[in-house]
Amino acid sequence: AEEAGGSAGAGTSSVAATAGPSGRPGRSLDGQAPDQLTSMRRTTHHCAAGFTSTAHAPVTRTALAPLDEGEREAARYARVKALGKKAYVQLVTTLGNINLEVHADITPMTAENFLDRCRSGYYDGCPFHRKIKNFMVQGGDPTGTGKAGESMWGKPFKDEIAGRLSHTGRGILSMANSGPDSNGSQFFITFKSCTHLDGKHTIFGRLVGGGDVLTAIEAVRTDADDRPREDLRVIKATVFTSPFDEVDSAQPEDEPAPPPVPRKAPVARPAVMRQGVGRYIPESVFVAAQGGGGDVASVAGSVGPRAGTTPGHRTAADVPPELRGGGGPAVGSWRPHGDDLVLDGRGGDDAYEHAAKRAKPQPRAELNDFSAW
Repeated sequence: AEEAGGSAGAGTSSVAATAGPSGRPGRSLDGQAPDQLTSMRRTTHHCAAGFTSTAHAPVTRTALAPLDEGEREAARYARVKALGKKAYVQLVTTLGNINLEVHADITPMTAENFLDRCRSGYYDGCPFHRKIKNFMVQGGDPTGTGKAGESMWGKPFKDEIAGRLSHTGRGILSMANSGPDSNGSQFFITFKSCTHLDGKHTIFGRLVGGGDVLTAIEAVRTDADDRPREDLRVIKATVFTSPFDEVDSAQPEDEPAPPPVPRKAPVARPAVMRQGVGRYIPESVFVAAQGGGGDVASVAGSVGPRAGTTPGHRTAADVPPELRGGGGPAVGSWRPHGDDLVLDGRGGDDAYEHAAKRAKPQPRAELNDFSAW
């Protein structure tokens, strides 16, 4: 059998705002009162990234991420469901008018597809290509073959099975498909109860006017392939009311895209002047420190740790009096600084001053002394 129905529940059930201990509504991360749009949402993750990664600048405020396309549709369908209103459609057929109530508040995705096909003229002139007495009449395929029909999205959409709806009674409007989640544009209207179709086809409406026309359609004779022998088609499909119009007119503006995550500026490394000792020190510094003479290696090697640790160390007794300076130290002269020597660099922007660091004595581990732990 080709009759099949269903549309996917793209919309999630609505989430009510929770109340805190004081009875007041809770608040979401961005300070807004939670509703169907702001509850159960993901954030931009900027705050977590700034806290855990040194590559991101610190962000102290958690913000909700913009809705993607699927989330926007789910939120829109949730609003339609919360509105609790039905849509109403009239099918003008060759045998009379059929009025249908569409369950937009129960199966919003399937309802929207059917309403769009009606408004766009997709069903205008569409034949009822299959009719079985005491069962149903099927239409919605513009080619009349029963093998075509496209949804408003240009592709099959998922079933939207609602447990409270059943193929019980006459005039149930349901989707036709070729298997699970294969809904397009074809639909059928029942002549009697077909509960064996429950859970396999999406029920999205029912007959509310034109019962005599449905009886006349059931009386039409068919051939061996269940195709009507006389012209039986939809002349015009008209949408009277639709809750989607109300929801879309009150739809808030799209949320602005969040700013990109700020990143720290990369730290500039100093230029390498040479290889080996003093690789980042300009040549002019050493020349000025030696009074215009000497090479880099000799000057850099003349400054070292304290005596007894590295060869080439200089103490105050090792420095000739003429280098110590009489009335005041000159550029490139050595002067005592405690137990160490300092290469005086005063007198120019390129002067170089370096002091050997005093070796820190290692603490002794004694009873009740935990400093070495």
